[in-house]
Amino acid sequence: MLGECPKDFPTDDVCSPSNHWKDNWREALKGLPLSVESFDDAGVYVATQYTQYQLKQLYTGLDGRRVITSFSTGNEAFAYDTSNFNGTSGANFTVPTVTIALAGVTGSESQSVTRRSAAGTTKTRSRVEYDAYGNVQNSIQEGCVEGCPYAGIDEVITTHSDFTQIAHPSNWLWRETHSYVTGSINTARRNEVTHTFDTQGRQIKTEAVLSGTLALKRFHSGGGPIAPSPVGASGGSATPVNVLGTQPTYDIFGNVTSTKGNNGHCASIALDAQC
Repeated sequence: MLGECPKDFPTDDVCSPSNHWKDNWREALKGLPLSVESFDDAGVYVATQYTQYQLKQLYTGLDGRRVITSFSTGNEAFAYDTSNFNGTSGANFTVPTVTIALAGVTGSESQSVTRRSAAGTTKTRSRVEYDAYGNVQNSIQEGCVEGCPYAGIDEVITTHSDFTQIAHPSNWLWRETHSYVTGSINTARRNEVTHTFDTQGRQIKTEAVLSGTLALKRFHSGGGPIAPSPVGASGGSATPVNVLGTQPTYDIFGNVTSTKGNNGHCASIALDAQC
């Protein structure tokens, strides 16, 4: 995209001659690809990919100009069977490209996408959801949604993240403090991790949630008493527990000087002052 003013732009907005000083709010789209295609010299296509974007106004400056950003909200792609490529598209599709959410200007734009071959073609889809500050809250992988080479469609996999504002003088320091993965079929949380940060935004501890651990089967061959459970046993068999991943410490320059891990593992780092 070039970020230029379209022909149907409102005449009372920034593209009118008297308002050029306000800056074209479509500048945030400049250089972003609408579609990407891969093919060889013989004209056999491998894939067609197209992306959706959102134009969002962060705030209005003191001089009345909008401060705007753009970000990707979704991606769809056709993957072609290169061994049986017939060059028959079957159809053209009109797909959304830009959603506009600005003060005084809302709407959407679309483009036409050509499916280069029908035989053996599959379609995949992914989406991204953001919070009000532009942090990615949900990354959603839908996988194959059309033409799948097996019965049914893929399970939707969602990676969720929670972000926290750090108590920093800038008031604009955000860090991911919690994340996990879920599925549309297998809904239990997987890869659940929590992070702790100091006031400078440095990570000072990472913990992972451990659950589903099988209980250790302990017995005495002669029927006698058994030894007690180890003091450092991880747990997680009856109820989920947090286990330490990493816990670094820093010097005054922000360099990691030591790291503590699970099971009492530790490491120290000495930096050469001459480097």
